[in-house]
Amino acid sequence: MLNVVIVGNGLRANNLYIPLINKLSILNLYGVCGFSFDKAKQTADLYNIKAYKNIEEILSDSRIDIIICCASWTENSTLYQKIAKGNIPALLETPLGHSTESIKKTYTSLKKGKAYVDICEQYHMRPIEQLKLKLIKSGVFGKIVYTFCNGVGHEYHGASIIRSYLGFEDKVKNICAMQKDMPYFDHSSHKNMFFPGERVQNAILEFESGALGQFHWSWLSYSSPIRANRISGFYGTRGSCFGENCMVFINKTSNPEAVLFQRNTNVVDGIEVLHEIVAYIKDKVVARWINPVPGIILNEDEMAACNFLINICKASIDKSVVPLYSIEQAYQDHLLIEKMNKCLLY
Repeated sequence: MLNVVIVGNGLRANNLYIPLINKLSILNLYGVCGFSFDKAKQTADLYNIKAYKNIEEILSDSRIDIIICCASWTENSTLYQKIAKGNIPALLETPLGHSTESIKKTYTSLKKGKAYVDICEQYHMRPIEQLKLKLIKSGVFGKIVYTFCNGVGHEYHGASIIRSYLGFEDKVKNICAMQKDMPYFDHSSHKNMFFPGERVQNAILEFESGALGQFHWSWLSYSSPIRANRISGFYGTRGSCFGENCMVFINKTSNPEAVLFQRNTNVVDGIEVLHEIVAYIKDKVVARWINPVPGIILNEDEMAACNFLINICKASIDKSVVPLYSIEQAYQDHLLIEKMNKCLLY
């Protein structure tokens, strides 16, 4: 078993990572570290694990195999630059920093570091998104020429979805963006409002490949039932995808055919758990996503995060394993958002 220490003691640690670690037999929850040592000690006592006072103490402990960092986002840059100086494989989270300067410093430090580092960006790792990427790679949709993300994720989350459809090697070339604070209806379901109105952002992106992208975000998208129709997708030369509604041409003379998705489940301890998603055109299977941990009760978001844990376990043993969402990919998504913010009109 691999010993894991979590840096961070908030909702992300307690609601996602600790339950996941305890479900994966290859991992052993070894310790926790938080902004408040007293609270970290409470969590440690609950799970009979070790409480650490700071990141320096963690990095000096040779018994630790993996670090998971899910602290407050304002602390990420400082923590990540310290982690970069060690040699313990680490699973980090976005953002890389709280400012343009801190993001660049973090990126530079992590690139120079020797340890394996992955960034747990879950949005494009969800099962249905992974199946879409398989279909794109197989050529079913032809060349992808336009991608969009409408309210699915803010800033770098939305950017990662858009770029995943094109391939993360395709960098943004030009951006045209606009932002406005719209009138705000003060309803009890409208939470996490940081601005005087409903802040709405729109951007048109041109990539080096010539493809276009469209980014849309409202700060009500996560919480409001009247902004619930969040969707992403793309145009290809042979087909298109709007959420899970996909159409393609099989050949130059055929009528368009729907790509249909079928979710198959297994029963685990009396609960139905997703086993696979199969993509069909007519009656032919064209792609398939299979749950990597079928005997564990997880929802689809947890499965996305679980992929990162499985990958870092492999990387702890095999140095040739590559990250699922690398430092470079995360940095490019941050740069895209930085460029977008610079050209926003108020």
